[in-house]
Amino acid sequence: MALQRLRRRRTHRLTPTELDAARAHLSPGDLEAAGARITRVLDLPVGLRTTPIVERVVTAADQMSAMSATTRTARELPDRINLCTTYTAQASSNE
Repeated sequence: MALQRLRRRRTHRLTPTELDAARAHLSPGDLEAAGARITRVLDLPVGLRTTPIVERVVTAADQMSAMSATTRTARELPDRINLCTTYTAQASSNE
């Protein structure tokens, strides 16, 4: 139980950092690095996908889609992002 709480706290600190790093990689147009950072967030268990995290994922995804759809990452991420935003901590607790 204590280990689970520790993992959740660590995840809550790391997730915003990953999203900030993804957005920083988008500024110079490094879609691959941004995609790698966002992927780490998309791998979060459903129970940790809170509304603020999902909103930040959507913002980063919007920036990516505005840039280019020519890279593999830019083509694959929209489906994963859609899945992440569909199944959030709040949505999963309502089922």
